Amino acid sequence: MYPVFRRRSHSPSGATAQHSLGAKVPYKRVAVKANPQNETNIWFFVGFWDNSQSNERWILQQNASPQVRFALKTASRSDRIDLQTLMLPSHQRLLDPEAAIELRDRTRNRIRTMSGMSQPPLHANHREREILEELRLAGGASRIQFLAERLGVSEETIRRNIRSLEANGLVTKVHGGVHIKDSMIEPPLHLRMNENAEAKRMIAASVAAMIEDGDTLFLDVGSTTAFIAVALQKHQKLFVVTNALSVAHALATRNGNRVFFAGGELRGHDGGAFGMEAANFLRRFNIHHAILSVGAINATSGFMLHDLEEAEYSREAASRAENCIIVADSAKFGRSAPIVLNEPSSFDVLVTDDMPPADIRFMLERNEIELVVANRQRTEQR
Repeated sequence: MYPVFRRRSHSPSGATAQHSLGAKVPYKRVAVKANPQNETNIWFFVGFWDNSQSNERWILQQNASPQVRFALKTASRSDRIDLQTLMLPSHQRLLDPEAAIELRDRTRNRIRTMSGMSQPPLHANHREREILEELRLAGGASRIQFLAERLGVSEETIRRNIRSLEANGLVTKVHGGVHIKDSMIEPPLHLRMNENAEAKRMIAASVAAMIEDGDTLFLDVGSTTAFIAVALQKHQKLFVVTNALSVAHALATRNGNRVFFAGGELRGHDGGAFGMEAANFLRRFNIHHAILSVGAINATSGFMLHDLEEAEYSREAASRAENCIIVADSAKFGRSAPIVLNEPSSFDVLVTDDMPPADIRFMLERNEIELVVANRQRTEQR
């Protein structure tokens, strides 16, 4: 999601703002539109843009929403904006913004250049991600009218987004409706546990060999991480943070382990806990190893997932970890999924069961990601 900014005509120029530490700073008042493509003009004030003496930085209000912070953080990674700056109390909000469309475009172009893509990243349109999520929740297919009502836009707007998704090979149009292509739908966890089970056991054994007794781990919701939890049952005094019921069940009450399970609503199809409570819970921990599963890997987009909530939760876990381990069996190579997990350079290790194709190996090398190919001998260890 890329933020869109704007300026109101009454916005003063050359003004200063008094922040909570007492100093005055030149500012441009900034607001962000969380959904750039939406016809409804809903803007959220987020703070001030300080570019005095070439010292570019954001000064955020204290109660900026997580969505706003995520949008600005996305921009900061590409434009080297320091977000660790002064925080304005909400009562000092003065409204509104200096136009920064150029910043948005510069961010997009820089990401394209870094990734070698000639087109914008897949799913840059926030509503396209919403459509894919609605289709997934509806079992993979839906009518145009229903999507328009759910997202609060016109049917013609939905049709335009669907044409874009179809051009990217993600959906197929039918008369009056649309359905996700089979590769875009992830089966329930109990079915995925039976897919490539031997490969996942091999991966699990390799990951278990990397873990020391007493380590602090995060394991996400996934069939491969469920196998890893079983492979870790002989370890001792692990400190395990998870939002996956299968992981908690496998490791709790064993060998002096301490298991911390995220709060939130459990999803029926995979036993994962998500929501604001789960996200806040995760932020309390510092983690040695974040072990993250993915649904697809390719050389263009890197590591991808089918679920927006899972992607956001995994990003948070990765930000808390010293070492980020991606686990995926070789069937995921060359596939696509709707949500890009993060920039590939955010991760440290990929553990898989077979050698990836040359283009994926080059992507790993370019981003300094260690490749670990599990072998059948490993399954006999520990």
